Amino acid sequence: MKPITIVNIYDRIARIPPGGSYKDAEPLLEGIHMYNGLFLREEAYVVYITGIVGIDRDIVKKQLDQWGCMYHRLQVPRSGHQTASTFNVPTSYGHRFGFDVSTCVHVFRSGSGSGSGSGQCFLLGPRFHIYKESHLYVLHGRFLYAWLNSAEGDVYTEVVEPGAIIHIRPGQIYTLEAMDPEGGSILQRSSHPEDEDNHSIPV
Repeated sequence: MKPITIVNIYDRIARIPPGGSYKDAEPLLEGIHMYNGLFLREEAYVVYITGIVGIDRDIVKKQLDQWGCMYHRLQVPRSGHQTASTFNVPTSYGHRFGFDVSTCVHVFRSGSGSGSGSGQCFLLGPRFHIYKESHLYVLHGRFLYAWLNSAEGDVYTEVVEPGAIIHIRPGQIYTLEAMDPEGGSILQRSSHPEDEDNHSIPV
């Protein structure tokens, strides 16, 4: 089975100009060439996504065709859709969790790169855990959360904000990407130590 590469359209292969909408997006040729290379070399199953709710799928597809994008699947969010595994809840404990080997904070900053734990990164994933179960609590910043429903073959996306709790089940492929220029942070509590059972999918 090929690795699955999830690509956020209006960040990785296009930019929306200030004051514009997705209809005004301009292509980023370097990003397009990179993902086209993955497609042509058959190194990955390429899924293009966007977290913009209410978007016109036909317009997005026309843009991708005009820009010469090669991909296996295009996934846009259903209007008003929220994933069953993500929900916003008030908490009495605020940001105070007991810290041990099963708890960590992921710090995201503007820019590019990857990493986890107490280090800094912009994009977390695509990744999965074979047996580890996790809950991610958004401390500050907005994130684009994407996950693959293997049974349906669909990729679901959602914008999560401070107070959101994301439940990551064993085997679930997911990504988290900071959306704000100042980045953000997420507290992770897992059933096993944080550095155990982490598996990244090449992009």
